[in-house]
Amino acid sequence: LDQETLEIPAGGIEPGETPLECVTREIEEETGFIAGKMTHLTTVITAIGFCDEKIPIYVATDLKLSKQHLDEDEFIDVEEYTIDEIKDMIFSGKIIDAKTISGVLGYLNMEK
Repeated sequence: LDQETLEIPAGGIEPGETPLECVTREIEEETGFIAGKMTHLTTVITAIGFCDEKIPIYVATDLKLSKQHLDEDEFIDVEEYTIDEIKDMIFSGKIIDAKTISGVLGYLNMEK
């Protein structure tokens, strides 16, 4: 895309790792927080008919500050927004990442 994006933490599952273990690891690596509780929101298929990639999406709560563990090619700033700010960024086109939008919808449904 050749642009910076706003998105939820994500990454590939390592051999022998469960999706929950992967997301727990990725959250700490990318954000520097350890999740005390993980709740599954939904699973999305990125492009039916094109690939079989499935992305399980979780919400992390009871966070404890730790330390980021970024790869050499990763440049990640952790930013905090209200849910209303996030919705505005989706509708204005600032957030364009499909997994992030799906995660926000799952979170909003959970909060009902």
